[in-house]
Amino acid sequence: MKHVHTILVFLTVFTFLSCENRKNKILSEKEQQQYDSLTTLAVSNYQSKNFAPSFQFYKEAFAITDTAKSDLYGAACSAALAGNKAEAFKYLDLALENGWHNITHLKIDKDLNGLHNTEKWKAYLEKMTRKLEVVEAGYNKPVQKELLQIYEDDQLTRREFVEAVDKYQGTGQAYKIDSLGTLMVSIDEKNMKKLAGILDKYGWLGPEQVGEMANTTIFLVIQHADHATQMKYLPRMREAVKKGYAKPAQLAMLEDRTALGEGKKQIYGSQLYTDDKNEQYLAPMIDPDHADQRRKQAGLEPLSKYLLRFGLTWDVNQYKKDLPRLEKLAKEEQE
Repeated sequence: MKHVHTILVFLTVFTFLSCENRKNKILSEKEQQQYDSLTTLAVSNYQSKNFAPSFQFYKEAFAITDTAKSDLYGAACSAALAGNKAEAFKYLDLALENGWHNITHLKIDKDLNGLHNTEKWKAYLEKMTRKLEVVEAGYNKPVQKELLQIYEDDQLTRREFVEAVDKYQGTGQAYKIDSLGTLMVSIDEKNMKKLAGILDKYGWLGPEQVGEMANTTIFLVIQHADHATQMKYLPRMREAVKKGYAKPAQLAMLEDRTALGEGKKQIYGSQLYTDDKNEQYLAPMIDPDHADQRRKQAGLEPLSKYLLRFGLTWDVNQYKKDLPRLEKLAKEEQE
């Protein structure tokens, strides 16, 4: 595969990030900056496999506010990986209380493997299941089930692909990466065919109809499709956002992907490419100076925090200096 887009391999715990509404407290600008700084450090340490410090930074952030479900879940993962099972369950409970209902992902998230052999794990799954039975009482359950299976197929293959890249890149077994990449594309095509049938029959289903994760799966499958398919469904996604059936952050990612597919610059900075040295870089973007303003309006986290998830740092001045080189690299990737 010539290049890898972030959404192609980035697993969806953190994908639609992360300016979540803090239900219990409106933060001042200073508090928001402090919170973002602390959670950025938490993510940075997680990526460096410094799980105990990552968890501590999350805890410091939660002293400011503790209602962002994705960050609460992230703290649980860091705690579990640090061997602190009690705190992991504490923050899983808080994530659940604040709307984190992705039981499909929970069951396949390897970060939480250390919790699986405990009685609390079984009790937590039962608690989440009971809660979902209430929340999802009016859902279209057959379609939700189908979408969640599509999500699981999408994510499991991508996990295997990411693990293969980490393990085999630059070795004599790099063919295993290509093999999984080919399988991933095949699964994406099958998933898109299934999704097209759902959309033709039911239209774009919102979270209130199939749940947040099944609703998110609609976006994921389109984002992983070929360019022509993405362009076909882009107008429908714009309408879905207007109706509240899709998130602005998801649309921002699709807008970026289709813009790059058209040979243009991305708008929100959600997409990365990989160069011939297997190093990732932020694909060309318009007006880098105001990128975080656009991202905030779309419900995306600051670039500094986002790029840390890929082991990169955000320096707008350096990015502008590098942009001619990055544009050349991107052009070569498209050819």
